[in-house]
Amino acid sequence: MDMKKACFAAILSAATQCVFADEVVSRNVEGKCPSIGVAERTPYAPGLSYATSGKFTLREDGITLFDYGTNYNNLGKWANPYFNSNFAYALYRDWLQTKCTDDDLKNKFLRVADWYIETAEFKNGMALWTYPFHNQYFDLDPGWISGIGQARVAGVLYRANAVSPKESYKKTADLAMEAYTHEITEGGVITRDNGVTWIEEAPDPKGRSFKVLNGHITALSGLVDIYEITKDQRWKNLIHQGEAAVSRDLTKFDGGFISFFSLDWPSPTRRMSERGGYNSLHVEQLLWMYEYFQEPKYLKWASHFQSYEMNSDKYTASYSVNAKTNGPERTKAILFGASWTTNEYPTTFTVTPEKPTRVKGIAIDALDLARRPIDFTVVAYMSGREVARKEIVGNEELWTDVLFKFPVKADKIDITFTKGDRITAITSIMAIRRDVDLAPVTNRCNYRRKSGTNDIVYTLNGAMSEDPNEKMPVRCDGWVFLPMEKGKPYLRVKAHGVKGAEFTVLESWDMKKWKEVKRVPIASGERIRINAKYAKLEFKREAHEITEISTAVN
Repeated sequence: MDMKKACFAAILSAATQCVFADEVVSRNVEGKCPSIGVAERTPYAPGLSYATSGKFTLREDGITLFDYGTNYNNLGKWANPYFNSNFAYALYRDWLQTKCTDDDLKNKFLRVADWYIETAEFKNGMALWTYPFHNQYFDLDPGWISGIGQARVAGVLYRANAVSPKESYKKTADLAMEAYTHEITEGGVITRDNGVTWIEEAPDPKGRSFKVLNGHITALSGLVDIYEITKDQRWKNLIHQGEAAVSRDLTKFDGGFISFFSLDWPSPTRRMSERGGYNSLHVEQLLWMYEYFQEPKYLKWASHFQSYEMNSDKYTASYSVNAKTNGPERTKAILFGASWTTNEYPTTFTVTPEKPTRVKGIAIDALDLARRPIDFTVVAYMSGREVARKEIVGNEELWTDVLFKFPVKADKIDITFTKGDRITAITSIMAIRRDVDLAPVTNRCNYRRKSGTNDIVYTLNGAMSEDPNEKMPVRCDGWVFLPMEKGKPYLRVKAHGVKGAEFTVLESWDMKKWKEVKRVPIASGERIRINAKYAKLEFKREAHEITEISTAVN
């Protein structure tokens, strides 16, 4: 993923700023407010703060603009329909928090709803909000629409109708949802595929289905919101078909080193997500799917993709052009222009897993075609003995998977670059894992990056750190899922919080059936034996800070 793709991400993604309805306000506030509650993926920030932060500005007519600068043919400041739905949802939440007494907030919210009525384009029985520029990432002509945005806008309009009943609000919301009844070749946003349905973030009217994972799941959460409002059976059926699409195709998004952004795209670059970005978003979304659909496989895959976030392989190189700014660690699937560079040959790049790991090979992505590696050799070692070797001569690809004849257990992998066109720049070098590794993960509400650092570290890591000053803040009632390490069956957990608060410790062999092991006071630090592959710690918000989660031999 390059800087241009980052700009596209800004078009449709605001998932890192989301809040959940049950954290903010009840769905009925003293009987004076609409029965429709806060929407999923509402920004944390107050509406007016959201609309004026970063590259956002608030237009005089109450619509927020995002400054794209010279991108998209000098698009400059533009009113993005998706971002305005975030703004509107935040205003709606803010208004509910006043017990629906602040008319200024209400009117600001309704102004955005009116803007949607004013800017809707009506085609083939659908109300659409289009993007006026060429989408080079998916090769879509100006006027493309999004399967994410349609339901978001509809949610704003249904809420507006609940606040201030107006026929145009409901009618336009209904027509916005019609896009989910039309396939992409009919100008809609869905792809029906052998009994399942994909909702396209970037629908191609020519019929090419890109199947963007984060866009599809975000759209599913929007459909859930709309179904809860309308109780329209069509949306319940579509939710079922959309969930079936994820269930069927989720394994195709696993690269063995990172999750893939989509199953197809026209770009010559690999379809990979970045650590700390879209891969992290996939984890958060799969946690939502686990919680909503109660399907254990989504917990498994959230935990698996989280293992890529926690990649602890050590990277070194015999030479770097600039080890400080373009050193080996810059190739850990960070992307966005991060790279390691060399102009000396031979140069050996070494990947050392934290522990011996079964690997299928190495995934290598050049920064661009001109700076690709041309000749190189990949050698895997175990305890100093060579266990696999693959030589590449005359490479002409921007990215490649260098696969051994069969998976091997290795504790070191050397990639020796012997030829490049003057300079070789690598944006990602990742060992391709054979096994589906799992990592500890917490529930969606408590799943978040640690603030104040550029390192890819999560708040849960604080509770598992040996540093007594590190901890995991608890934002809501939740749980922590732990794959138990072989040979370490004893679990210990402690927290600061309200006196009398407890942890409920559960165990499972399959993530489906959970057996309660014990309830312990959060301050006790009692050792608990787990007699299964997995453990889960449940807690209430009264456990303010989890200070320790550890496992031991005895």
